[in-house]
This record gives sequence, structure tokens and C-alpha cells, in this order.
Amino acid sequence: MTFKYCCTMYKYQIINLVMQSIFKILRLQVSWQFITTVAFIYASFLFFKPINTNAVVLFPHFDKLAHFVVFAGLTFLTVMSFHKNRNFHAAAIILTMAFYGAGVEIIQGTFFDRQASLADWLFDMAGCITSIYIFNNTKFSCLLSWVVAR
Repeated sequence: MTFKYCCTMYKYQIINLVMQSIFKILRLQVSWQFITTVAFIYASFLFFKPINTNAVVLFPHFDKLAHFVVFAGLTFLTVMSFHKNRNFHAAAIILTMAFYGAGVEIIQGTFFDRQASLADWLFDMAGCITSIYIFNNTKFSCLLSWVVAR
């Protein structure tokens, strides 16, 4: 057994212990699927909510940053929800998020007093792909091991 392997196992055990302690302290027995469903419902509400045109904007194109962050978060939750099945396919999640983002933009432009925007959809996809990249290529991937172990 190599030192790197031991450190990696120890790191996963610490993360697992911390997460179990947090859930035990808060007495939370909710699943990732429930949290993801609530997040999608809330995000949909925000996407279809009328915009206050008199609101102060922090900087031009702030909505693009919001789209990026929301889709990165939704992708994070989706990965955490479905990785337990050990059939985690990044392409399927990206495709699902692409259809969800396109649907949001089409509905915004058709039924609400808002505009459909290709740029918003592109930032949706950028957030999604960034989130998948972070999971696959950084130390955050250890969270997936914790989910599978639960």
C-alpha cells in the first residue's frame, strides 16, 4: 500500500465522518434526489418569474452569471443524486441539462414577458460543463465516493 493511497483513503474517511456528523447533528434524513427536485422547482420558478425592469443591476449581463451559477449548482445536485447508481454518464446529464435550459428559454420567450436568449443557454451549458469538469478532474470527485458509500 502506497503512502498516496493511504492518504487518499484517510481523506475519504474524514470527509465521510464529517458529513455523517453534520447529518446526524441536523437530524436530516433527506435524499439528494429530494434536494435536487426542490432545487429544480425553485430554479424554474425563478426563471419564469417576471423581471423587475427598475431593479438595480450589479454589472452589465449579470443575468449571464446567474444562469452559469444556477446551472452549475443544478448539475452538482444532479450528479450527487444519480451517481449512487454507479451509472454516472456525464453526457446524459449534459444532454438533460441542455434540454432543460433550452426548454426554459423557449418557454420564457413564448409565454412570459421575457426574452429567449441563445447567450443565456450558452451560459447554462458552460455552468453545466464546468460543474462536470470539476467533479471529474479535481479533488471534489471525492464527494462522489462519499455518496456511493452512503
